[in-house]
Parts: sequence; C-alpha cells; structure tokens
Amino acid sequence: MKRGFVTIEAIIAFVVLTFAILMTVSSVRTLNLYKSKKDFYQDLYMSVLSVKDLIKNKDLEKNRIFEGELNGFKYRAQVKKEDVKHNMLMDEFFGFSPGTYQVTLYKILLEMKKGNLVKNFSFLLTREKLLKEYQYRP
Repeated sequence: MKRGFVTIEAIIAFVVLTFAILMTVSSVRTLNLYKSKKDFYQDLYMSVLSVKDLIKNKDLEKNRIFEGELNGFKYRAQVKKEDVKHNMLMDEFFGFSPGTYQVTLYKILLEMKKGNLVKNFSFLLTREKLLKEYQYRP
C-alpha cells in the first residue's frame, strides 16, 4: 500500500512539473514573439521619421514622387499640394524676417513595404516663400 501511494505522488508531481515546464516554454515563446514585433515596429517608425526628414529637404515643386529603400523597408512617397496662401504677414515672432510670404501646404502620402506587410502614413509639410520684405523704421 505504501508503494502505491508513492507512485501516485510521483505521477502527480510529474504532471505538475510537466505543466509548469509547458507554461514556461509558452511564456518564453510569447515573449520572443512580442519582442520581435516590437523591434520590427520600432524599425518601421524610425524609418518613417527618417524618410520624413529626407523629404523635408527636397524640392517639393519639382519632385512629386520619392522612392527608395531604407533599413530594409521600401518606401514610396507621393507629394500633393493641398493649399497655397498668398500675402501672409509674418515677423520675428514666427521665426521669420518681417515681410509678406506665400505659404504652401503639402500632404505627403508615404507607403512603407517589407515582405508582404504594407503600411501607409500621411503627414503635412509647409513651405514659406518670401514675397516682399519689410523694413522697420524706428
């Protein structure tokens, strides 16, 4: 009788230990999956910000489509002119020399691809062009 009781205890302990090992392995797999997704999206958003910085320095009137590859992502950015305002008065408060400006608003549609994943982003950029500079007379 005592021998059978020890066998049942061993079987129960083995089952409990097996469940504990399975749960640990499952948790580690899930952790690795979420870490790889986090790293992927971190790379994606860093690449989006880098492409945005690249486009900021380009002439948006002449070039309407920008394509390339960055950090393993293929990107395609399309520039659309949304609005143009003439005779906007700006001064040092806005960080400009005093004068009349033409302000152009552009919408950038950005498509990022890696493998079969495609993500779309959009953002706005403005460009200011000095039309007439004012001279202050004290």
